Amino acid sequence: MGWDATMRAPMWLLPVALILTAPCLPAADETEAEPPPPVPGDVQLRNGAVLHHVTVVRWERTFVVLKHAGGADPIRYVDIADSQKAAIIARGQYEIKHPPLPRPAATAADAGGKAPIAYKGLVSVPTIDPVTKVAGTYKFGGIDVYVFPLSALKAFDGEIDPVELPKPIVRTKTDANGAFALLVPADTPHFIFCQAERIVPSGRDYLAWRVEAKDIKNPADVQLGTHYRVHYRGLRVAE
Repeated sequence: MGWDATMRAPMWLLPVALILTAPCLPAADETEAEPPPPVPGDVQLRNGAVLHHVTVVRWERTFVVLKHAGGADPIRYVDIADSQKAAIIARGQYEIKHPPLPRPAATAADAGGKAPIAYKGLVSVPTIDPVTKVAGTYKFGGIDVYVFPLSALKAFDGEIDPVELPKPIVRTKTDANGAFALLVPADTPHFIFCQAERIVPSGRDYLAWRVEAKDIKNPADVQLGTHYRVHYRGLRVAE
């Protein structure tokens, strides 16, 4: 029998046609996220200086804090060489629009039957702008925060420098806003420790904080700033 354009297709042809064409249709949830623009390993400044082995500590809207072979410094975007400025600004805009996801709270008990301790905190210090005299906050992004067994406190006795510390129970890095999150097994005596440095008008400011678990009143708000300050020391932390 010949086929007439006015004739209706058998109903069984519709699902077959859908199956055959399905592989050609992109799924809406399979679109890959656009990768962030790369940051150069060496950053050249407009004054001719070159910062080698660069990693980013913190992104801001008008400047970026770069850790490099010579230390760590806030660098204004306008001071970066034109050949690299656009790429670095693009990466900064990407990071500000895509902040890291917060770590989920513990949902299961540890081996001892108790849920781990979920710490959330901030590493920062109050500041006053030397020109405007406006009070603000300096937030330490990209620094290591450690949790050590309480027995490691004895390593800080005396004036030994560098301090030899064991492998931490947990370690993490602060995000661009100086915030951190840690999960520590319950019933494990421990203390939180971190060190940081920053550029100040007089040179470099070196800071360190240490607090024992028993002295933390609110694990969800551990403020390493004006409290828990200790003497800055050289460190050797076992891997």
